[in-house]
Amino acid sequence: MPRAPAVTILALDVHPIDAAEGENGRGNRVPATHPVALDPVLEVGELRFHHYSHPDLGILRYVAADGDALPAGAPVSVRWRDDGRDRIPVVPALQVTP
Repeated sequence: MPRAPAVTILALDVHPIDAAEGENGRGNRVPATHPVALDPVLEVGELRFHHYSHPDLGILRYVAADGDALPAGAPVSVRWRDDGRDRIPVVPALQVTP
């Protein structure tokens, strides 16, 4: 299966949150002093995934509870704003492997 192209972020909405710790941008979790959040949403067709992990630098991992429910051939994108102005295509059609 071919790798998805790199995603370029055009704009971000950054907002304050309550958090005891956060990332320092160097792969470390540290105590938060002025925490802010950026919450990308993964869109697969009509499905929306909001929860992700950071298993390594540069990786956001979304876990779908049922891979069989993913719509093969659906467009995949990431967005940062609720209005969709910053929707970034990831792949034009999802290739689901068994």
